[in-house]
Amino acid sequence: MDLLNTLQALGNRPTFLSMLSVTEPKLAKGCPYRNVRKISKVFGIANFRYQNSVNAQREREGLLADFEAKPRQWGFHVPGSPLIVHKGKYYLEIKVEKILKHARYLSEGKFISPEVIKPYLPSKRDSGRQEIDKAVILRDYSLESIRNLRIGGKEIKA
Repeated sequence: MDLLNTLQALGNRPTFLSMLSVTEPKLAKGCPYRNVRKISKVFGIANFRYQNSVNAQREREGLLADFEAKPRQWGFHVPGSPLIVHKGKYYLEIKVEKILKHARYLSEGKFISPEVIKPYLPSKRDSGRQEIDKAVILRDYSLESIRNLRIGGKEIKA
């Protein structure tokens, strides 16, 4: 609840944060590994405006700032927060600025080399509709997957 309350208290202001998350990556059929978990540490911004971020990047790349974001495909924003609610679960929406540590993968409690698991992971998306070289990366993290969150010097362990 401390994590949820902290995120709700952010209001609408853009906020820099770092976090450690443990997620279940989507894997290709035929993957021999079971119960795979991805451990990653990222730096990002909560309460950013996706369309504005893409258009700012388009301008930096000398392109017309004419990108229009499509409506969210699932869930809805909780007013006055960076939270998304979907099927009764809360998610934190962030713009990923930097991966602070290379992701690590676990299967059945044992570490797997990224090179070994890579063929079974989805290929990285390009900038697609953004039509830019440096894609604006939007991610939604289930609050259940966040193990540690750091905002403004305050650390919250889940």
